[in-house]
Amino acid sequence: LAALIKHSIDLKNSIEAQCAIAAAIGAFAAEEIPRLLESDALSKGFKPLFDEARQTPPAQLRVESLAEAMDMTPSALSRTFSAKFGTTLKNYLAGLYMKQAGELLIYTRLSGREIAERLGHRDIHYFQHEFKRLSGMTPMAYRSMHQTGMQKE
Repeated sequence: LAALIKHSIDLKNSIEAQCAIAAAIGAFAAEEIPRLLESDALSKGFKPLFDEARQTPPAQLRVESLAEAMDMTPSALSRTFSAKFGTTLKNYLAGLYMKQAGELLIYTRLSGREIAERLGHRDIHYFQHEFKRLSGMTPMAYRSMHQTGMQKE
């Protein structure tokens, strides 16, 4: 398919190239659809957890409250989550925290205090401590490093 796409582009035949690209996407999708459907079926049972995670600031997410939303014990939720998704619930929650914190640091001009509040912290010092524990660097060093990298591109 790659050769057909390249050949079609070289000939400047956009219709043939579009058809070849569509065929490549179809071939990829045919292989991935069963995996995606299985993943979707797995995640549907976790809808209350994902809803709670979307509605709660990441610093305030607790395994106990998520377990309550799922009508499970915290240990049962943690075991089930790990078995279904291949990662621990704590790692998933840390990833949510870092994703949101990183986006706020890189793509906004909010102060550290404002970011801490958006993440659900009442204390900027705890935000700084938690961010450094998870990332290995201070929030402002992270911001500086990533914004410098963005300016070079």
